[in-house]
Amino acid sequence: MSRRPVTTWGAVPEEARRIHYGEQVARDIYGEASAEEAAALGEEGITVQPLPWFTRRNG
Repeated sequence: MSRRPVTTWGAVPEEARRIHYGEQVARDIYGEASAEEAAALGEEGITVQPLPWFTRRNG
């Protein structure tokens, strides 16, 4: 059984830290983080994977 990632819009850095430090159950999460927040997570040893953002086109 595969687990679906949990959306944590706006709280990705905080939730990633909780998971990394064992305060929350380990699971995949996704959402938004600034470049500075992503860099800070990387410095703490937390893996961050940027995903491309595509603008939807009508037509």
